[in-house]
Amino acid sequence: ALTPETFLDSLVYHLGLPNLYLIRHRIETMPDNLYSGFPALSQMWSVLALACQGDILAKTFNWAVGILLGITLWHLAEDATQSETAASYKKEAALWAVLIFFSTPGLGPLMWHPTGDVACAFFSLLALQSALIYKESGSWARLTLSGIFWGLALSIKYTAAIVMLPILVLTATATGRRIMACVWFLVLGLMVFSPWWIKNW
Repeated sequence: ALTPETFLDSLVYHLGLPNLYLIRHRIETMPDNLYSGFPALSQMWSVLALACQGDILAKTFNWAVGILLGITLWHLAEDATQSETAASYKKEAALWAVLIFFSTPGLGPLMWHPTGDVACAFFSLLALQSALIYKESGSWARLTLSGIFWGLALSIKYTAAIVMLPILVLTATATGRRIMACVWFLVLGLMVFSPWWIKNW
């Protein structure tokens, strides 16, 4: 993460567009770069990083989000382990989940290059974790967080739309006002995502 950026996608899209936004002092769709029509939440912190220091800060931030993703996975794996399981086994299951995840060959480059994939996975996992807690506790605060996190993931990559499927299943099978809960989740997520729709109008 502390080396100059050379990855094509980053130079054209993840850093190239934020650099143009800084030069032009505005965010706009650029006809000569099709990526400028994509959701750009992750590019917004690249704008801040480039304005403050440069590409190294943007890369370091993306790497830090990867570490937060691992911590979130640890807690999710612990929570998913049966409640009667001893604490030591819960920690062991969580450790294995994190080790297997970080041993994935493609993850390293996604963490040390300033791409949006790691941040999208981070917010998607937070949305799923919040939905799981909602299903167990019925807490609408957790459902609200799930919708917000899903909207943030969708504001990074369109492919995060698929994350709504398991969350809607969890919401629809929870006790309480199921239809209203599903609608609330979708409305919140789309409201968070809506600025990128409006930008491309």
